[in-house]
Amino acid sequence: MADLVIDRIDLPGLIETAGKGAKMVSIIANTDPRMKGMGPRGNNPLRGRNIRKRSWVNGVAQWSYGNAVNRQRDREDQPLDGVGNVEHFTPQARKWGVKGFFDEGAWTPSNTGPWILHKDALYFELKVQKSVAHEYIDMDSGERIDPALIREWLPVRRPSATQGVDKQIILRDYALINLEAIVMDGDTWFLADTPDHGREFAGRHR
Repeated sequence: MADLVIDRIDLPGLIETAGKGAKMVSIIANTDPRMKGMGPRGNNPLRGRNIRKRSWVNGVAQWSYGNAVNRQRDREDQPLDGVGNVEHFTPQARKWGVKGFFDEGAWTPSNTGPWILHKDALYFELKVQKSVAHEYIDMDSGERIDPALIREWLPVRRPSATQGVDKQIILRDYALINLEAIVMDGDTWFLADTPDHGREFAGRHR
């Protein structure tokens, strides 16, 4: 196991070297928590500060959403059709972006690729297995913000209405620009511009 550094532009090529097929990875992502400006108690006092959510997430890359939902339906033996068979799930078409991978640097559309290409930006698609840890941090000062101060201002996530399972398959798309590190095959690759407090977060949670 090693700590390594990679330039952001080279990360898609690193994923390419992992080969095709489902791949267990962990990521550290730095995302906008999308806090609401108003709440039951009035204006959000944190609005205007450069607060980000940093998360350590374990998951699967290079996977098929439709296959994952169908396997979960089979495990739960639901929902059933009129003759008692588990209904087959067909995912809706993506509303944005094209899923694919890089083959020797060339973009190749594929339903099992790890990347989403949208308006010249790349997003890393992950089947979330476990959210290991998260923190809220003021990126200008490096101050960690008490999650209790953030909670009431966060939007409510709604589960999928189409999967038809009790244990939801969780899909997340992370913009390449928001990734700080990826753990793959035992090595931790930090993006070269990851701030020191991002590396400290990794050290505390692995």
